[in-house]
This record gives sequence, structure tokens and C-alpha cells, in this order.
Amino acid sequence: MDHLALPDSGGPSGAPGAQRILFVTDSFDIGGAERALLHLARLLIGAGHTVEVAGSSGGSLLGDARSTGALVHVFGPSAVKRRQSRAFARDLERLLSERPFDVVHSHMHASTHAASIAATRVGTPLVVTEHSEARWRHGPARTAARAAFDHAALVIAVSEQIRHRLIAVDHLDPAKVRVIHNALPEAALAPVRAWREASGPVIGVVARLQPEKDVATFVDAAAILARQVPDARFVVVGDGPLRSALEAKVARLGLSARFVLLGFRSDAAALIGAFDVLAVPSRTEGTPLTVLEAMAAGTPVVATRVGGIPEQVRHGEEALLVDPGDPVGLAGAIAGLLADPERAVRISARARMRLRDRFSPEAMVASVVDCYRTVLAAPAHVDSMTERDLPAR
Repeated sequence: MDHLALPDSGGPSGAPGAQRILFVTDSFDIGGAERALLHLARLLIGAGHTVEVAGSSGGSLLGDARSTGALVHVFGPSAVKRRQSRAFARDLERLLSERPFDVVHSHMHASTHAASIAATRVGTPLVVTEHSEARWRHGPARTAARAAFDHAALVIAVSEQIRHRLIAVDHLDPAKVRVIHNALPEAALAPVRAWREASGPVIGVVARLQPEKDVATFVDAAAILARQVPDARFVVVGDGPLRSALEAKVARLGLSARFVLLGFRSDAAALIGAFDVLAVPSRTEGTPLTVLEAMAAGTPVVATRVGGIPEQVRHGEEALLVDPGDPVGLAGAIAGLLADPERAVRISARARMRLRDRFSPEAMVASVVDCYRTVLAAPAHVDSMTERDLPAR
């Protein structure tokens, strides 16, 4: 095990009601779920709880993890994602045996299944957060997820849409599922304006370059907008397996002079603050942090009406929502905001107000801590799940 750690600075020792929590993540690679769990870790530590974070490998967010004040554990060089791993489960079991925790809280598919094995064997209660609709899960992956959910004491869904899926598709007991929307730490709520090179309007996307984020539809929308708004510029912040294909598509559509793929940027929130419009073209989502960051920054949002996005922002009130996979609709909504800057300002102002009223970090932390207290107050549950349920790594 490659063990990287910080001093144990996770909150006042013996603070009334304080819990010791182990967060488990697939890795410290960049991603919305990874960023959300680090935001939550920072907030819990600020509230006096002790948090440690364990991942199967390091990644771009390792420095951010360290900056939360949590003790950080990295088990190996290779990320375990969207699969099951005996080695990951054994590493977690060893950690749980060596250090006392009140609750294990996992956040992604591989980490949830490994954590369910380890927590059950050691006897530590497990809480799971589902951050996405997980439409990719079929066959063995769905079976593995169901087994992990069965062994969890509570499952947190970050949107009502995900809660519905957990009940209707995964057949969880509705009493076992709670909805807690993502929120941003207070420091992230201040509007930011940075990075502004283009004189014309800038329309941007911040996303992993994977199929479910559907950046290809944004490229098609950009081609339409380029004809309607001659000085418009287009920016994609993020990296992933589709980058080469997207670069080729941009070139094929003659957009290369007006379209830039910046790759991964640690200052993505600041870049969102420099956009005239944030586009979210996803085909599936949980409750994306990029939408919350745009709400905080005062940047108007045009997004698809998928997942938890309609719970974050309402069409015509705090954003404009369009159907997924529709470049004409996406381009039209963006063009409408660019043509009516007063409407864009009104939408942005309402979005910022909704962010503070409905997605407060204090409310999120209180709800999560209530989950922990509920779990710890329940009778101990022991069952027979073992690592034999897993294939070899």
C-alpha cells in the first residue's frame, strides 16, 4: 500500500457530537463526484468532525484533498473505476482495522462495493452517496451495486431523479434513501471574474470529455451560433477519452479559430465566472457542481433538462433548459440570452438567490450529519458478505 497522509487535523478532539468519518473514493482524479466529496469533507471538518479520505489511487485532486485538512490515504498507483477489486477491499479493511471510525461513507461505484465488503467485515456502518444516474451499469455491475446498497445502512441521492432510480430500478426500500442536494462551501459563493481574452461573447462548457457529457452536441451548437454571432468564442474546460475526436470535429466544422479545448484546469470555477453563458449539454447528470458554480459567479446557464438539473434551476427562472441531444435548441437558447442581456442578468440574479436559499452548505452538512446519527442510533447489523463476492483485481 502506498500510504500518503497528512497530520491528523480533522477537528477538535472530543467535540460534542463529533464523528470520525472515513470517506472512500475510487481515486483522486478530477470529477464532479470527487470534487463534491472534498467539499463535504472540508465542511464537516469545519463543523468539528474528523474526516479521513481513502482512494485506490492518486490524481489531480490529491492536493485539494490534502488542503481540506483530512488525513489522506492512497492505496496504489492504479485507479479502480467502474469495477470491483479484492485488493481495494482488503486495503480498506486493513485501514478500518487499524484506525477507529464511526462511519464509512463511500461515493462511487468501485469504492462503494469495496467499502461494503470492508465495512461489513469490520462492523463499521456504511453510508453511500449516489452522485449520478449510473446508466452505464448493466449485468454484473448492476448486481454488484445492488449488493453494496443492500449492505449500506443509508443511501444518499443527490437528486430526486436518482432517488427514483434507486427505488424503481435498484429496488431499495424508500425509507433507506434520502435526498441531499450538493452545495458549495461559502468561500466558493463569491462571484469571480478571471481569464478574459476574447472581446466578443464567450460560451463555455466545463465537463469530462466522456459520452454522457455530450460535448459533441455543444460543438454542433457552436457551429450554428458561429453563423449567428460572428464574434462569439467557444471554450471547453476538461479532458477525457473523447478529446481527439472532439478536436477533429471542431476542425471539420471550420471552428478551429474560434474554439479552444483547454484541457483540465484547476481554476475552472474562475473560468466559469468569465463566461457569458455556461452550457451544460449532458445526457445524464446528478446535481452538477458546474451549475452551482455558475449560479455563484453570476453566469447564466443553458442546460439540458436531465437528472437533478431541473431541481437546481427552473426553466425561464434561473436558467434556460433544453432537450438533450438537440444542438438547434441549445444554440437557440444561448443566442436568445446573448441577444437579451437584461434577461440574462435577471436570470443570473435569481439563480444566485436560489443558490443561497435552497443549496446552503450548512443545510447540506446538517442533513449528512443527521444521516450519520440515524445510522449510529440503529441496532448493529452484521451479515455474511465477504471478498469472495469479488473478482480478482
